Amino acid sequence: MTVFKYVWHLSALVFVAIFLPVWSTNATVFNDDFSASEASVTPQIAGGRVHAIALKSDGTVWAWGYNAYGQLGDGTTAWSRPTPVQVSGLSGVTAIAAGGYHTIALKSDGTVWTWGANGNGQLGDGTTTERKTPVQVSGLSSVTAIAAGSSHTIALKSDGTVWTWGYNWFGQLGDGTTTDSTTPVQVSDLSGVTAIAGGGYHTIALKSDGTVWAWGYNGSGRLGDGTNTERTTPVQVSGLSGVTAIAGGGYHTIALKSDGTVWTWGANGSGQLGDGTNTERTTPVQVSGLSGVTAISGGESHTITLKSDGTVWTWGANASGQLGDGTYTSRTTPLQVKDLNLHVSVTPTPTPAITPTPSSTPGGKGSISGDVVDTEGEPIDAAKISLKGKKTKRLKTASDEDGYFEFTNLKADTYKLIARKKGYKISRQTIPLKAGEVRDDIELEMEEK
Repeated sequence: MTVFKYVWHLSALVFVAIFLPVWSTNATVFNDDFSASEASVTPQIAGGRVHAIALKSDGTVWAWGYNAYGQLGDGTTAWSRPTPVQVSGLSGVTAIAAGGYHTIALKSDGTVWTWGANGNGQLGDGTTTERKTPVQVSGLSSVTAIAAGSSHTIALKSDGTVWTWGYNWFGQLGDGTTTDSTTPVQVSDLSGVTAIAGGGYHTIALKSDGTVWAWGYNGSGRLGDGTNTERTTPVQVSGLSGVTAIAGGGYHTIALKSDGTVWTWGANGSGQLGDGTNTERTTPVQVSGLSGVTAISGGESHTITLKSDGTVWTWGANASGQLGDGTYTSRTTPLQVKDLNLHVSVTPTPTPAITPTPSSTPGGKGSISGDVVDTEGEPIDAAKISLKGKKTKRLKTASDEDGYFEFTNLKADTYKLIARKKGYKISRQTIPLKAGEVRDDIELEMEEK
């Protein structure tokens, strides 16, 4: 489990998923058997938490990585696959997306197909049964784009409406409720949408007028409406117009404007907003010293951009080297990825190996993270987690399907951590946190009633 939560921090799959259609018309491949053929589909790559998927130009989908929930779609739950396997019985695909542990495909006929984890109904087939091969999402057609959050799924239809399904504790489905849905529901009072994106527990939409709308979890202000209030229906991001692209990070949100500038808001404990500070922002701020950007993407706590000259620029958390600058130092402003230009060949400069060492969070802000498990040590997903300090208002999150939870950007305080889930006794811990301290060793054990 510890390995899995850090793998998601790596940037490669995250930014390739967004940028590959911009960079190239040919997918990067692993062997001759996995080469793209001439066809009309633009090859794509997408990454889930610990699995990856690729769309070939012939409309077939291939997957590799972690597979305990069947998210590779090859009819098995083999623990993992180190090389690509073809998703069973699926063809005519034009777009792909990945959630935490589930996978989504859009076919040329406008139907949506899903497979993998389904504990919150994120597959949209009317059940909560995990699927090892693709199933069609119920009652959904004329779809033009797909996206995913950690455990919810998003679809944009040709009429400009947005439809969602799956986990909804924070209102990320946008239907005015906090009730999970195993079939698609229409997002309330939203039309004229041209693009969609998912954060961990929030959802973002771009309208044809260049405005951005968001809903769901609003910790650290990731909805951009000037508050920390959760929203079960869309709210407009404050003071932002002329937007051409959107992306969601784990705890923050990113927008690209038509003038090539990038704007961010939400959590900033690792500098992922790129404004030179570690201060969370509830409304958009401009990323410092960055222009000429053509594409954007968000990792859990870092941000990636592609410029028109083919260079890639990153900022935010860097504990796993995800910024690509040859260090493990987090950054609060953009820096260029070493030896990478997507327009020209670059001779790599050898970089000596560096062993990362634990450190305090920049700016004196700390974090609390860990796992929710049962008495046998097995992970518990979708547990409702709350955190409240003596001087800090209550924060909420939920454990993912590997039992993992995280609170970031925390002040020094003494916190009460509580986990709740139907069928289990409440689990509580008191956690003192020093300024800048990182507590990533928390285990909340829950006993069945």
